[in-house]
Amino acid sequence: MIDANNKRIAKNTLFLYIRMLLIIFVNLYTVRIVLQELGTEDYGIYNLVGGVVAMFSFLSQSLSSASQRFFALEIGKNNSSMLASIVNTTLWTYIFLAIIIFGIGQLLGSWFLNEKLTTIPLDRVSTANFVFNCSMISLVVSLLSVPFNALIIANEKMNVYSYISIFEVVFKLISVFLLQLYVGDKLRLYAIILLLSTSIVGSLYFFYCQKNYPHIKYSRTWDKSVQKKILSFTGWNMFDSMANVMNTQGMNIFLGYFFGPLVNAGRGVAYQVSVTLNQFVLNFVTATKPQIVKYYAQNELAAMQSLVFRSSKFSFYLLAVVTIPFFLNAELLFQLWLGDVPDYVVEFTKLILVAILIDVVSYPLMAHVQATGKVKLFSASIGVLKLCNLPIAYILLSFGGQPSIVFLINIGCSILCLLFRLLILRKLDGFPIVQFGRRVLLPILLVSLITAIIPNIMRWESTLDFGDSIIRLLIVGGALLAAIFFIGITIGERVALMSLFKSKIAKG
Repeated sequence: MIDANNKRIAKNTLFLYIRMLLIIFVNLYTVRIVLQELGTEDYGIYNLVGGVVAMFSFLSQSLSSASQRFFALEIGKNNSSMLASIVNTTLWTYIFLAIIIFGIGQLLGSWFLNEKLTTIPLDRVSTANFVFNCSMISLVVSLLSVPFNALIIANEKMNVYSYISIFEVVFKLISVFLLQLYVGDKLRLYAIILLLSTSIVGSLYFFYCQKNYPHIKYSRTWDKSVQKKILSFTGWNMFDSMANVMNTQGMNIFLGYFFGPLVNAGRGVAYQVSVTLNQFVLNFVTATKPQIVKYYAQNELAAMQSLVFRSSKFSFYLLAVVTIPFFLNAELLFQLWLGDVPDYVVEFTKLILVAILIDVVSYPLMAHVQATGKVKLFSASIGVLKLCNLPIAYILLSFGGQPSIVFLINIGCSILCLLFRLLILRKLDGFPIVQFGRRVLLPILLVSLITAIIPNIMRWESTLDFGDSIIRLLIVGGALLAAIFFIGITIGERVALMSLFKSKIAKG
């Protein structure tokens, strides 16, 4: 059973990687074109205004995690009637919450945008409000599509999820060409394009679920007991998500408040790069998360723990392999990609990626906690820790701190969050921290040290020379892969990888 599940995880991960490769190509291309067409100031305005809306997106993130957890749990129990009841209840719950969040967003967001963000030029305030309204509508559409997206992922239909995502990026690619041809206010058109993209994708999720899950009946009634469970789980999960979004977007707003839209433009590009690279890991985690929940539902706790350990370790390795080129050759890559590189982009990107490398180790740990449903202490503790970043950052910036200080604070917080997650998991579920340290953290640290030593020994400095960059990449990339293979994984994992590699060669 475990072998079959691992094969399904591998297959789903492959679908998600195909999706990811196209998304990376399109995103890198579209960011360059959008930056050129909008200009640095308008691009910074979009990221600043979008940051205000993203303060409310924690709701979508927490609801998605909750939906996937409850759906996968009932699928693991093979309880189709309860699954139908949960899907219907979540849909109505999200409709009510979407109405509430839209009202709150219009009141608070509009006030903050027009009264507090004084760094936006006066002649662009009207356009900024238009962008804000489009973003709010897009947020509501995203909320309403959550149950259908979660149902597809919980059923492990990653091929469908990938196809719809591919359609989304192709739509954005076509839209970018329209942006180049348009002669009016391009920032307004860009906001409309993103709203249309969200609406079309949400509709595709809905129609697919309508056609392929006919046992899911939608009605005007819902199970109040189920709703209570969902809201209880979601409430605490929401606090953690809210803290994460407020930390990320709050820092972005601070940058705009203290330094203006030009710094937001640098942060916006850096954030797009980090999100794109992080997709390598999120694909793997998305494929493993439903199986972690199903193992718990079937009371296969040893298999669940083993999957969590492997997922944490391989999540780090997957991200490390794709981030090494950016750390070594960031200046050259941005120069080739953007031409005119906004200020702070290289520095911001490196610091964000360091924090993400630390955070990815925790992704499977969070899936473990969500599978058990014991999220209260976990979410509350981590949420409070993340929120502490904001007053610290504000004080340091008020006393003349440089923009990079907010990213250094996030790195420190990421380390503390990982330690707290392990301690809380031990308290909640008897999680074996010593085993995790020996089987996951120690190999990760050894691999990281070996890889970091090489640039320091060779005393490499920043260069825009293409030939030197290729040589660097081959040397450090080879050392990283060798360290992962011989030190970072177990003998059993090494044998399994070699067996998989030989089977692929034999078939090919």
